[in-house]
Amino acid sequence: MLTQSSTKAKIAEVIFEIWKDQGESTPFPLVLAGGFSDRREVHVKGLPFNVCSELTESLASTHEEADTRLVLHVVHCFRRGYQQEIVKANDTDILAMLIHHFKIMTSKCTASNPELYLKFRDKTFPIHQVVKKIPVAVTNTITFLHCFTGCDTVSFFKRQKDFLYCGSKAGVLDELEKLTAKVISAP
Repeated sequence: MLTQSSTKAKIAEVIFEIWKDQGESTPFPLVLAGGFSDRREVHVKGLPFNVCSELTESLASTHEEADTRLVLHVVHCFRRGYQQEIVKANDTDILAMLIHHFKIMTSKCTASNPELYLKFRDKTFPIHQVVKKIPVAVTNTITFLHCFTGCDTVSFFKRQKDFLYCGSKAGVLDELEKLTAKVISAP
């Protein structure tokens, strides 16, 4: 029953409506976006008015994919000057997206050494360090490779890492990088 996207959306909508109504009584700022029937609806409570209106504008979105929204929130935080962010997620799509987009996400960051961590189950991955250690061809192709697997388990990355290592030695990654660039730039 929960695998049906309409059921998940309805549950999220009910939860967001409850949170919206109880937002006045929370001891901390509350930002709700993406869970209402109107995907562009944003509610901000417990912050100064100017921050509320800026957040409402920047978080209003028609993105339905939660992974994409999450990356947009990370970009927003880096642009607001936060130096360190921790993302908690349960699937490897987020890991691949954060590795792939890290340099773009932090390009307009005002902090000198931005740090991004992914809390995944019982492990924490320092994305900023991973990106420094792997070849650029890997960061450019990781989402391309990951989308073909459809696998949301960490154990897959062991197999993918082995492939990437062998592929980098054989020049496969260079070709995949060129192919990825062509796919992205296609109309």
